[in-house]
Amino acid sequence: MLYALAHFLRDYCPFIWDLVDVLNSFLFSLRYGNKLKKIKGVLTGVDSLYVISPISECRASDLAAFFDAQPQEAFTYFHPHGFDEESLKKLQGYSAFLAYAVKDNEKIVGYFFMRSFFHGKTFIGRMVDYNFRGKGIAKMMNRVTFDIAQLIGLRVFQTISIKNISSLKSAQAENELRIIETLPNGDLYVENLPKKK
Repeated sequence: MLYALAHFLRDYCPFIWDLVDVLNSFLFSLRYGNKLKKIKGVLTGVDSLYVISPISECRASDLAAFFDAQPQEAFTYFHPHGFDEESLKKLQGYSAFLAYAVKDNEKIVGYFFMRSFFHGKTFIGRMVDYNFRGKGIAKMMNRVTFDIAQLIGLRVFQTISIKNISSLKSAQAENELRIIETLPNGDLYVENLPKKK
């Protein structure tokens, strides 16, 4: 119900959606502010060839260029927000929108986000540069996402198209997926849970 309402507001009432984002960011900061300060430790502790930077430390033009460089098929299942500079600058200002760029030297090669809510849920998504697929970046982003969520104390959710086999396999490699429901468009609405040992 909340998922459908959020998508309705985002798609048809952008002004109200922006107000919800501002209010949610304020409440999220009040509830989780002290824990948010510890995220940097998670990012610097990743054993990887790549550097992970919050998007607040990136130029919106560089982020927009990353999205512009991706083939159209990369957006078939990925359209959580606008990809232009103005939309990205707005997202950089929301404390509840935890988003990160994965860099190879200074080149952005991956992007992942956690659209988080003050009531303890976060909805995730990720994209890897088409030239860097198959290098374990998606799995690494998924691990970091889950580490941040556990640090803060958030339940992790996402939607996955059953046609998007690579995304489904990447998510299953790192987490147990609990299917909550199949949405009218055929996507799976799932909760990511720790992998059973």
